[in-house]
Amino acid sequence: MPDFTRTTRALGRQSTTRSWWLPLALAALLVGWSAWAFLAELTVYAVTDTARLEVDQAAYPIEAPVDGRIVATHIVLGSHVASGDPLLELDSEPFRLERAELVARREGFVRELEPLRAQIRARGEQVENLRQARSTGGDELTAELQQQEAALRLAETVMRRAESLHADGLTAEIDLEKAKTDLEQCRANVERCRAAIERLDWDRRAQANELAAVLEETRHDEALALREISVADAAIQRLDHQIERRTIRAAVAGRLGEIENVRVGQYVAQGTRLGAVVPSGTLRIVAEFRPEEALGRVHTGQNARFRLRGFPWIEYGSIPARVTGFASEVLSGNARVELSVADDVEFPIVLQHGLPGRLEIAIERVSPATLVLRASGAWLAGSKDEAVDP
Repeated sequence: MPDFTRTTRALGRQSTTRSWWLPLALAALLVGWSAWAFLAELTVYAVTDTARLEVDQAAYPIEAPVDGRIVATHIVLGSHVASGDPLLELDSEPFRLERAELVARREGFVRELEPLRAQIRARGEQVENLRQARSTGGDELTAELQQQEAALRLAETVMRRAESLHADGLTAEIDLEKAKTDLEQCRANVERCRAAIERLDWDRRAQANELAAVLEETRHDEALALREISVADAAIQRLDHQIERRTIRAAVAGRLGEIENVRVGQYVAQGTRLGAVVPSGTLRIVAEFRPEEALGRVHTGQNARFRLRGFPWIEYGSIPARVTGFASEVLSGNARVELSVADDVEFPIVLQHGLPGRLEIAIERVSPATLVLRASGAWLAGSKDEAVDP
């Protein structure tokens, strides 16, 4: 009986001890959870699935500048091209035929131009010679006129002497008449020479005027030939431009990052996108966020991680990044954010332009209690939860 009593008391003491330990354990758990909720810090991420790797230089699209049919293609996906390399050629045969016709016509005018210039030089010399001949008057008629004028002066002297002698009765009448006849003949000879000189001068003036008219006509023909050559040159340049537009060239050096399924004989319309040239450069990450997730939260210098789509991050890991720029204006409903990739990053696959993935930017560190309060407020306001990663 005494043993039973001792056993009952021992059990009572144990039950009392257990009843005290359970509240203490619950209190300790509550204190620990409260301390964690208010003192611990969790990293809050802004997340988007629209991120992708890009080079720091924009890709240049390959577009058809005009309507046309493809006659040759030199594009191979992934191949490297230099600036100005031909990528596609559109049909330009009609323009080439018209250009050949214009070149032949121009050559004809060029061949006509040299004889016209030779005629201009020759007729210009003739006009100058006639002008000099008129100004100098040094020809046979002028010499003869001078001779006849000298004879006239002599005849006048003889006539005056004959009249004086006849008046004194020293000469016969016939001598006086002969002197008069000689004087009249000399005067007639002078008038004849002067008339001949005037007629020759008139003939020279007429010939000079005729040559000048022919010279002007030849110069007019030269001007017409030069005008036709200029018109042909302008038309050839226009056709060269049209032909060159039908050769689609690489705008920059780089790699053909995308091409359309084009083939010889296919007709393409103006503005049709045929591919893109991705220039060489430093890789960066470009992403778009909803304004409420990025504005006021994302800023330069924040750390981020980029997980490639199609490559499980548990196996391949993530790519560390840092925010380098963000848009303060919203376009197309989203805010653009740009991030740099570390130069020494090691990744199992080759990183290249165009790889898509999921981007997570660490925007702040807050306590779990703050997150609970935010989640409660968001739930009450009907907004979506933020992505959280401890």
